Amino acid sequence: RAAERDESTFALEAFQISIDTINLARRRKPKDHALEERVRNLSTKLTILKGKYQDGGSYRDSVVDNETQAELHDKDRSVQTDERLDELIATAKDRHTGDPEDDRLFKSYLDLLCRRERDDEELTAIGALVKRFKTTSNYRWKQLADDIRMKQLGRKGRALKASDPQAYKKHQIDRLRFELAVFKDRTERYPTDNRIKFQLATRLFRAGRFDDAIPVFQAARADPKSRAACGLYLGRCFLRKDYPAQAAETLAETLEQYETQEDDTGKELNYWLARAQEASGDAGKARKTYGKLLQTDYNFRDVRDRLERLPSGD
Repeated sequence: RAAERDESTFALEAFQISIDTINLARRRKPKDHALEERVRNLSTKLTILKGKYQDGGSYRDSVVDNETQAELHDKDRSVQTDERLDELIATAKDRHTGDPEDDRLFKSYLDLLCRRERDDEELTAIGALVKRFKTTSNYRWKQLADDIRMKQLGRKGRALKASDPQAYKKHQIDRLRFELAVFKDRTERYPTDNRIKFQLATRLFRAGRFDDAIPVFQAARADPKSRAACGLYLGRCFLRKDYPAQAAETLAETLEQYETQEDDTGKELNYWLARAQEASGDAGKARKTYGKLLQTDYNFRDVRDRLERLPSGD
């Protein structure tokens, strides 16, 4: 035990000297993030080693425990060096391969694969998820695969929007087609989940399929969290179907039940209510609603232009 104590004391001193030396270098290079990262890692290891010795463990036990704790620490961090993440992915893959039925190990491997948001690693994750879905018939694996694919499509869309507007338009059509299929499938799997219905309905709206979207929004507004948004979309659907009276009534009822009318949703509800009133030929009500919105947000959409174009009342 005396030899182990000497060994442990030496290890602690070595770690502390290393930390002190790197801190000296950091004073000369205060913006060197690599040095900062090394100090953080060494400090973590030193804390773990100290804790192990205080519990009466040996130096070798401490090294093993330190490696395990460091791995857990690194897996939970949002940012790692590429080299360290490569190591974590390889370790997670080996553990999953060693026990392929363990969902926890599989999920850990997937999370690490998706950490960097790289298409090749995400495609590996998608392939593994699809294979597991086919093997187990557990639908959640397909959901995860589809979620990753939707994130990829969103990421690609943002890049194309800035670089290639024509390609962006085509991409958005492909993305919408994929998302429609995903949420239609999920609605069939979970017919009572109104949150999924809302997601499907918004895609139907974007696709211009208003006759299909209306009954889905009507069902989805049973969920209190999306009730106001459903009312807003329903009003817009009725307007697009050239039912301005129904649009105005729906939007007015939604506004009555909505508490915060000055936030983004409240302003949108008022705007589309005014549009519906205008389309119904009720210029007086439209002028009043536009005017109310103008007092809340002077630069909101095209409110000033629309208000100026309305015929003046007596």
